[in-house]
Amino acid sequence: MRYEIRSKTVLLLKVSLLLCGLALTQGCGTRTVLVRPGDPIQIREPVKAKVWVFAKDGARLDSEATIPAGWYAIDAPATPNE
Repeated sequence: MRYEIRSKTVLLLKVSLLLCGLALTQGCGTRTVLVRPGDPIQIREPVKAKVWVFAKDGARLDSEATIPAGWYAIDAPATPNE
């Protein structure tokens, strides 16, 4: 009798640990989507970002900008003439 109770307890413990392990490895419902370089993405909500601005002589100047929702962003070359 005692052996049956112990084996049921061990089985219940193993099943509980397995279910907890499965639940913890599933995450919180988020997923990662990889975007290939050069593919455009649409901004979902306003984003405050540090950006590069090109001067008339082609020099890169650092600046800050708020990018509004709905705008598209795309990977750009390092210099404006590439």
